[in-house]
Amino acid sequence: SLRRLTDAAFALVLLENELGNFSDAIRIADSACQRLRNVKQSSSRLEYDLGRMLTFKGNIESRHGWQQQGQADQEQAVGYLEPLLDSSDLTQEDRQKALSLWSRAASPRAIAFAAKGDFQSAKELLQKILTRLNARESESFEDSLLKIQSYGNLGMVRFFSKDTLGAYEALERAQEACVRCASLIDGSVPFREVVEFEVLRGTLVRFKSDLMLTEGKLEPALEMQKQSLRQLTDALNKYPSNADIQTAYYNCSNRLQTVLSEQGNIGQAKQLARQWLELALKIQMADQKNLKTREFVLLAQHTMGHLSEATLEPQQAQGYYREALSTVGGLLSESPDSQALLAQTIELNVHMIRFEIQQSTIDIAESYLDAAIEHSVKLKSLPEPNPKYVGSIKNQMQVALRILEGSEHREQEQ
Repeated sequence: SLRRLTDAAFALVLLENELGNFSDAIRIADSACQRLRNVKQSSSRLEYDLGRMLTFKGNIESRHGWQQQGQADQEQAVGYLEPLLDSSDLTQEDRQKALSLWSRAASPRAIAFAAKGDFQSAKELLQKILTRLNARESESFEDSLLKIQSYGNLGMVRFFSKDTLGAYEALERAQEACVRCASLIDGSVPFREVVEFEVLRGTLVRFKSDLMLTEGKLEPALEMQKQSLRQLTDALNKYPSNADIQTAYYNCSNRLQTVLSEQGNIGQAKQLARQWLELALKIQMADQKNLKTREFVLLAQHTMGHLSEATLEPQQAQGYYREALSTVGGLLSESPDSQALLAQTIELNVHMIRFEIQQSTIDIAESYLDAAIEHSVKLKSLPEPNPKYVGSIKNQMQVALRILEGSEHREQEQ
C-alpha cells in the first residue's frame, strides 16, 4: 500500500511540475519522503522509492533556483541509490532503473564538486557514471538523455579545469547522444522525457556556442544558437504551455540577443525579441489562465523595452514597460509573494522613473519611486528572501538614486 501511494505521489509530483505548480510539487514530494523515512523496517525497494523521489525533488528545486536544497536532496538520493546498483534484493530491471536514477542524481553532484574547485572528484564521478551507462547492452531514450547530461557536465568541468580539447571531446559525445535521442522519439517516449531532451539540447548548444565564442568563432557560434532557437520554437509550437520549454526558449533567445547586441547588431536582436513576444502572446491567447505563460509574455515585453531604448526609441520603450507593468500587476495579484515578480516590478518602476524625470513630470516619477520602495520592502520582508533578488533590489534602488541625483530633485532623492 505504501509503494502504491508513493507511485501515485510521484506521478502527481511530475504533473504539478509540468503545470508550473512547483511549490505544490515539492510539498507532495516532501510528504512522500517523510512517509518512507517513517517506515521502521526498511528494504531495498523502499530505499529505491525514496531515492527516486529525492532525485526528482532535487531536480525541480535546482531548476527553479533552490540550488542548496536541490543539491542536498540529490546527495541524499545518491546515498540511497548507489548501494542498490548491485543489490541482489532487486530484480535486474529494477537495478537498471536504479542505475538511471543514480546517474540522474549523481551528475549534478559532479558540478557541485567543480564549483568548490574539486575538478578531479567531479571528473571521476562523471567518468564512473558514463562507464556504467556505456556498459549497457542496448541504449534507451533515457540512457541517451543521461549521456547528454553527463557528457555535457564533463565538458563543463574539463573547460573550467583548463582542458579545452577535452571539453570539446566531451561535448561531441553529448551531441552524438542528442542525435541518438532525436532518432528514438516516438509515441512510447514519455512526454516528460521529450521535454527534458529539448531543455538539455538547448543547454548543451548554449554552452558549446559560448565555448566557441571564447575562441573567436563568432559565425559558427551564432549559427548554432539560431538553430537551437528554431528547434525550441518548434518544441513550443508542439507543447506551448510547458514551462520548462518556455524557460529554455527564453535562455536561448536572450543569450543570442546579448551576443548580437555586443556585436552591434541591435536591430537583429530586437527582431528576435519581437518574434519571442509574438509567440508568447499567441500562446497566452490559447491559455489565458496559465501563470507561467503570462510570465513568459512579461519577460518578452520587458526585453522589448530594453532593446527599444538601445535603438533610441524612447516612446516605444516606455510603451513596452507600461505593458509589462500591467502584466506583472495581474500576476502579483495571484502570486503576491513571488520574489521573481517583485524583482521585475521594482526594475520596471525604476525604468519609468527615468522617463517621467525626462518629461519633467516629477509627481508621476515620485509615484513610481513609491511603488519601487513598497515592493522592495515587501520582497525583503519575505521569509528567506533569495540573495539574488536582494542584490537586485540594491542595484535598482541605486539606479533610481542616480536618476534623481542627475535631475536635482533633492527632496525625492533624500
